Amino acid sequence: MIPSGRSPNFRMFLLTRKLNKNVVFIIGGIGVVYVVLKFFDNFLKANEEVQLSLDNMRTKRILYYNPPSWFSDFDFGHCRYSSCVISTNMSYLPESDAVIFNHNQLSSVPPIKTPNQKWIFTCSESPYYGKKTSSEPQWRHKFDWVMSFRRDSEFFFGYGDIVPKTRFIEKNYEKIFEQKKKLVAWIASHCDTQSKREQYVHEMSKIEKVDVFGSCGNLKCEKYTGSENDSCHDFVGKNYKFYLAFENSLCRDYTSEKFYNVYAFDHPIIPVVLGSFTLENYSHGAVYIDVNKYRTPLHLTRRLLSLGNDKEAYIDLLRKKDRFSALTSPQTFRTAMCKMCEYLSLDKPGRSDLDIADWFYGQDHCRSPKQIHKPVTRNSINMKEAQKYLNKV
Repeated sequence: MIPSGRSPNFRMFLLTRKLNKNVVFIIGGIGVVYVVLKFFDNFLKANEEVQLSLDNMRTKRILYYNPPSWFSDFDFGHCRYSSCVISTNMSYLPESDAVIFNHNQLSSVPPIKTPNQKWIFTCSESPYYGKKTSSEPQWRHKFDWVMSFRRDSEFFFGYGDIVPKTRFIEKNYEKIFEQKKKLVAWIASHCDTQSKREQYVHEMSKIEKVDVFGSCGNLKCEKYTGSENDSCHDFVGKNYKFYLAFENSLCRDYTSEKFYNVYAFDHPIIPVVLGSFTLENYSHGAVYIDVNKYRTPLHLTRRLLSLGNDKEAYIDLLRKKDRFSALTSPQTFRTAMCKMCEYLSLDKPGRSDLDIADWFYGQDHCRSPKQIHKPVTRNSINMKEAQKYLNKV
């Protein structure tokens, strides 16, 4: 029933109806705005996909000018930007969009660089090893991008990369600990290094025996290629509490498979690291013992003995370590190549001021072993006090 025109109820009725119309109008307006925004969102997404498709239609050619022996080909089919092809055929040099140069195999005279061509410096060794032709005047300003183990490279290609595990699986850590009868092992075949790691191991051995496998010691081990798991590292992982992941150089970001493979292949052992002074920046919280944190080999060895004899503390370290895994070197290479194809597809500019001699071989990028090594001598420590401590643990 509709109230009469003169009654208060009628005026309330008109006001309510007007409000209802306004509410309907507002809701309708919101609906229209939503539809319009949704349309533009879908349009932008579609446009992005179209642009991506257009970018992928323009095939980019990459020439690996002087590839290492392990390289044969690369399939960009799994990459987001996949319209790239790579070749090692030198005749494609003039028409290539990008040219990769392996630092270890550069000729004394660079080839001719065409306009808009991107030259990429790639290196897997530390600045102390390999040829330094790229730092000579005719090469040092030729490069636009870098693919290397350095974290400030455009395309990171390292010996591995730490990643958190998506799922933690509890192990029988009591059994793992009981099986380990020895303290520390080192596997090495390069015995005269810039890092003087061999001297550090020698100093450690004055306090506690270090079992050395490979050419640098008297224990035999199968030859290790570095890219796959092997029985030697399996043996060390099962029978020792600590593994010396000692690098041949003390250089920025230089961390090899010695460290990463402990995680990649899930070896039940704690790595002791001597190498990059920047490791903490990219280890993502992974568990390891950093030589840089200890004043002398004595202090480090004393810490290893203490942890190795404390079952609860050691098992806690293993549990924390097992929350991490690592990508292998081939996996980082795939990521680097996909990113390279993306850069080329999007026509990203190269660095205008890249001086490879300064960027890679600059004096601040590596440290002297004198900054780390402090020999264990009778003058530097009280050997009787040290022996008392060792007898206790």
